Amino acid sequence: MDESRRFLVTSILNNNALLAYVQKRDREVVMYANGIGFSSRKGMMIAKDQAKKIFVVVDDNYKNQLLNMLEEIPFDCIEMTQKIVDLCEQKLNTKLNPSLLVNLADHINFTIKRYSQGLNAPILVVNEIERFYPAEFELGEEAVKMINEHYHINLIKDEAASIAFHIINASGTADNVETRKIMYGVKDIISITEEVFGINFEQNNINYSRYVTHLKYFLKNVLTNSSDTYDTNDILYSLLSRTNASVGECLDKIDDYMNKIFNYHLTKNDRAYLTIHLLRILGNKVKLGG
Repeated sequence: MDESRRFLVTSILNNNALLAYVQKRDREVVMYANGIGFSSRKGMMIAKDQAKKIFVVVDDNYKNQLLNMLEEIPFDCIEMTQKIVDLCEQKLNTKLNPSLLVNLADHINFTIKRYSQGLNAPILVVNEIERFYPAEFELGEEAVKMINEHYHINLIKDEAASIAFHIINASGTADNVETRKIMYGVKDIISITEEVFGINFEQNNINYSRYVTHLKYFLKNVLTNSSDTYDTNDILYSLLSRTNASVGECLDKIDDYMNKIFNYHLTKNDRAYLTIHLLRILGNKVKLGG
């Protein structure tokens, strides 16, 4: 048998799950299949293809999450969640945090139970997630469609935002609190910008999307106390500082907001890069002054 496909059983979890060790790769896994625990015993070697699903153990905390998931959540739901995770990684072209499977499976299982009881509670940030995380929200919509078709139910649109929220968290190190702060921070800064210039941004505009993306990274750096990853020279900053009064007013209001909410003042670099994005998004509505 190929050594990479040999698994040493280290513990029987239940009739359908066991812990095993892959010696060649020096890693622990959780193997799942109907009856795999019943037909195996500690110390025996089994083949990879005996498992319907193999979860690679990242650390002890993740292992405990996996064990709880396999004990409390029907595997049918876990399989559905894995398809959603695979779709997300494919569409976003990135590897998401392994805990997404556990957290999302738990959420979907809870949602299905809640739906069966006639409960379909809305969440409060649907519009914000749809506006500032369109790719994740679209995946949330696709996930809801998959769930509805699989379970023959009709989850409301808000559930797409709930799933998108899990995807957003799994795409970085941010937790729910940090993600929510970033989301509302972007919303408020966009509102400030629209108020100052008396306009409503076109959300399908590429420069608007770039502005939103910049704001998300900017706020994440503020929340994580990360230093600027960009720099400006004095000539560029001097040029940008001579934009008309409306841009300066907008930056001052953003600075006041950041100080009030995040206890942070805009740096020279912050102002320069925000100005660049504002000029792009406003086009000929704002011109350089003298």
